[in-house]
Amino acid sequence: MSTIKSYKQFNLAGLGSQYFVVPKYQRSYSWTGKNFSELWDDIRTIILQENREHFLGTLIFCPYEEKDNINKLQVVDGQQRLATLIILLRVLYDSMIEDKDTKKEAEKYIYRGYIRDSENNPYFLELSELDDEFFKKFILEKKRPYSEKKGKRKSYKNIKEAYNFFVGKIKEESARKKLKPSAYSEEVFDKIGKKLVFVSIEVASEVDAYTIFESINSKREDLTLSDLLKNYIFSSAQKINNSRLKEVQRDWNSMSNILLESKGSISDFIRHYWISNYGKVYEKDLYRTIKNEFKNNDGEIELERIVSFMFNLSNEVDDYKKIIDPSSYFGVEEVILDYLITLNTLNSRQFYPVVLSVLRIGEKTESLRNLLSCICSLSVRRSVLGKNPNELENFYSQKAPLLRKSEISVEQFIIDMKKEFFINNDEILDDIKDNAIGNILAKIILINLEKSISTNEKLLGKFSLEHIAPQKPKTVKEWGMKSKDEYEKYVNKIGNLTLILPKFNREVSNKNFSEKKIIYKESNIIINQDIINCKKWDKKAIDKRTEKISEFFISNWGIEKVNK
Repeated sequence: MSTIKSYKQFNLAGLGSQYFVVPKYQRSYSWTGKNFSELWDDIRTIILQENREHFLGTLIFCPYEEKDNINKLQVVDGQQRLATLIILLRVLYDSMIEDKDTKKEAEKYIYRGYIRDSENNPYFLELSELDDEFFKKFILEKKRPYSEKKGKRKSYKNIKEAYNFFVGKIKEESARKKLKPSAYSEEVFDKIGKKLVFVSIEVASEVDAYTIFESINSKREDLTLSDLLKNYIFSSAQKINNSRLKEVQRDWNSMSNILLESKGSISDFIRHYWISNYGKVYEKDLYRTIKNEFKNNDGEIELERIVSFMFNLSNEVDDYKKIIDPSSYFGVEEVILDYLITLNTLNSRQFYPVVLSVLRIGEKTESLRNLLSCICSLSVRRSVLGKNPNELENFYSQKAPLLRKSEISVEQFIIDMKKEFFINNDEILDDIKDNAIGNILAKIILINLEKSISTNEKLLGKFSLEHIAPQKPKTVKEWGMKSKDEYEKYVNKIGNLTLILPKFNREVSNKNFSEKKIIYKESNIIINQDIINCKKWDKKAIDKRTEKISEFFISNWGIEKVNK
């Protein structure tokens, strides 16, 4: 049973000499415009206009082990609210007049009043490892040249967005009330200090904090799956000993940093890892599924298995990075990178568990190449016909654990996939010739066509999509069409689409065909040479080019039928 040291209600002014530290493994600052707006609307309406208290939720703390004698608490739940309030206080502080008593009071929550006397004293709030330096420089110390150069992380942008949001609101509201910003800021500070109310729960240890955190947050919509999983893993490790807790904290932080660099999602990675090992699970069921997996027949949690689970995750995150960020996949065949890039461009993620399994068992390059060739060809072909990529998920989820356990071979996987999802070439060709094609798929087809005949590797992947007969023509007749309906039937066909360098994109726009050909020639893209050689651009020219590109499509993404 959790040991609660204290349970109390307090307002902002009642924080006294307390200091707060967000654990280094906590998630980054994630509040965005919706969150700032809701907080400000509550402050403006409930506190400033109605002059009554407003409850801002429960904060959970536990002791922070440090050798100095400063009274610090570790923030287990509530860092987003505390950080946002400090940002608001910084904005208010910046608007106040020097030597005012209110400004000196506000300073306590920014510098704690000591920063000018001794740099050894801490700040009121220290954020997690990824955000703390930026938060100090941009908000607490207001060293903006440094922070503007360094502010590339999403959390940094969120911090800057919060600051700018509150700056705008103070200017807007002070002007509306016909007050100087300094006078309005003093009023806001005074009222939120007295009227903004929290409930503080301080527990004896981190494991108690995790238990209460889960009971409060397990059904909260704004809490991510990764937050709940992290809490569950950390609390389990803490029950073993502090040494194991530090191990999983280190592993989680390392995993988080790798995924952050690759713009990957922790929740997605854990789900795909789970499918790769155990089979299909929906995101909404993953937390409950993981908890159930690590219980013995008596319903007791198997703590060491959970720690091992975290260790295995950290061991496979580099493989996952290769899949979601092929540019980081060094020392592998270019064709394998091309397959991964194509699949990611299609926003196809259902195949991740399969490739994760194959990478984990260390299959030869040839097997990986053949596997991705099959997955890529079938995915692109299905995209032409507009088939739902989620239909593949059941198949991938069933086969991934079998591949990992070597119960089926990669060769058998390919055979099974072709049998299950084979599409006749005639069906593909008819669809390409008769129907419009989406921009993403069109770009994939055209880039691969250019790559098949071009030697200029530097240009590949840096193209914009261009409609030869423009989407908004001055008249349809100049493009050999009789009606608007007929024109719309042709304008988005693959034969009317090509590639152009971005710098020419706006310039070419709605120009006539003769003018466009001059720009196409300057862009030096090989697949545009046939267009340049055309005397006019009409239905016949579009149909002819569509036929040519269709032939390339089949040769590049063809797949043979497997006899049952």
